[in-house]
Amino acid sequence: MRRIGIAAVLTVSLLVSALPNANAVVTPGTKCTKAGIQQVYRGKIYTCIKLGKKLYWNNGAKNRIVKPTPTPTPTPTPTPTPTSSGISIPRGGNLPPGTYPGGSGPGSTSSATPAPSKGFLAKPYWESNDLDGLRSDIYVNWNGLNINRQTYGSQEFKQVNIWLAGGDFGEVFNKYPRPFQKPETITISVRQVVTYCVKLQAESVLGEFSDFSETFCLTLLKQPKAPGAP
Repeated sequence: MRRIGIAAVLTVSLLVSALPNANAVVTPGTKCTKAGIQQVYRGKIYTCIKLGKKLYWNNGAKNRIVKPTPTPTPTPTPTPTPTSSGISIPRGGNLPPGTYPGGSGPGSTSSATPAPSKGFLAKPYWESNDLDGLRSDIYVNWNGLNINRQTYGSQEFKQVNIWLAGGDFGEVFNKYPRPFQKPETITISVRQVVTYCVKLQAESVLGEFSDFSETFCLTLLKQPKAPGAP
């Protein structure tokens, strides 16, 4: 029993020593030792990034638990009701797409295709760690997926627009002139080193727009003065 107790104490000690130091103070914009290492501080995960030849701590991302996406429940298809004209009309009363002889309804020659509404496109998949910045540069990343973790169809997708507010862009969100047309990171240079908020929105080839993604904000940090500088 004594040997078992000693072994348990040693195991717990090794596990505790292997955990990262969650209480170490991290200041965004200060130097770090190795690119890619992460540090948890005050509920955020900070990552050491390399810009040029120097290493800096980024602004950090919220340390949150990703909840699994629930499986959607399939919607039953309504049974069409036959009419005297031989055209099946769903119970909602809307005509199905098709060509009808002689007018705008049953017996017409026009095609009754329902017009898609806002939300026809799924909004872009975007998280807080896709937004970063240092000094006067904002880094906006998009991985090419929609909120369902799927790629957009080439026949419907045109681009993903970037909307910004704060600093150079004012208090109201404005669309940045350069959109995403593929997965990449876009660097946005600004003059005012203040807080900026960013969100994304997908656009289709038909000029329709998805709902906005979540909005994330970051505060740019001024470059620290060199030792001895006035």
